Amino acid sequence: MFSLFVAFATLLGAHRPEGGPFFSCRDAVGFPPGTVATYGGRMVVGETLWMLDASADHPALLSITGPGTSPARRPVRLEEPLDVPNTGLARAADGRLCALSASDKSLQCFDATAKDASVRTLPSRAQVLLSMFGTLAWVAYEPHADRPLVFLEKGDGTFAAAEFVRSRGGPTLEDALVANLFICGLASSDRIPCWFLDGSDLRRVSRAGKATPIRLPEAARAASSYPIRDAAAAEGGILWLVLNDPPTRPGRRAGPPLRLMRLEEATGKFETHALPRPAQGILRADAKSALLLFRDGGAATCAEGGP
Repeated sequence: MFSLFVAFATLLGAHRPEGGPFFSCRDAVGFPPGTVATYGGRMVVGETLWMLDASADHPALLSITGPGTSPARRPVRLEEPLDVPNTGLARAADGRLCALSASDKSLQCFDATAKDASVRTLPSRAQVLLSMFGTLAWVAYEPHADRPLVFLEKGDGTFAAAEFVRSRGGPTLEDALVANLFICGLASSDRIPCWFLDGSDLRRVSRAGKATPIRLPEAARAASSYPIRDAAAAEGGILWLVLNDPPTRPGRRAGPPLRLMRLEEATGKFETHALPRPAQGILRADAKSALLLFRDGGAATCAEGGP
């Protein structure tokens, strides 16, 4: 397993939460800024972490196969632009890696060597592409209540509605579409966190498709209309959450993602840590640390430890 150990290095933003241990993010266990120009998505297949750089000029697949290694970069030739930042990255039943096109109506799929992409049409428009326990899934745009929202690929390449979530309604078409913005984070071996973007319904979904509510601490919920930027399940019942700060401008639903929360799902105990710079997402996580991708295109491991 990709070890998220903490090396002796320069501390960035090290601090001690009240009553808690020091916490810091260390660039020495990650990769430098500028490595990922436009983040499109990530997934884990076996021991390999895959990332998509959805840059319009130089799209590429990046992979990391072990601790302390720099990402290997493979340029990708696309048939259509990608839907940044909702493209996602998932492995299809035929083994190809897929991302969501800008039209929201098709996928672009390529093998691990990142050869020319082929276009695959979806049954309807998709919000985002998901990787759920190694299975390709997508979230539909849905303006009506109590309809299927997430669709999972079957072995024959067709899609079936997931049972763990149904759509919500709203007073207007626009309100309903916004209410049904939905996404899932990074899975552990036995569960994956999923949530509506307004943060009102965070849940863990098992491999069997059973959903269990997770109470989001008020410290996370109160700051923003869209509190969760990304989430990752880790072994031992630990959930990592990248949280958005309060909006910096009137009319915006969320500010920059500058906080990292470590939540014990069983007890509700949590710690919230300030990040040294805005985060883009969680690439890996274990019970003690999380590998974060930052908006500057670099990554660092954030964990307990300090002077």
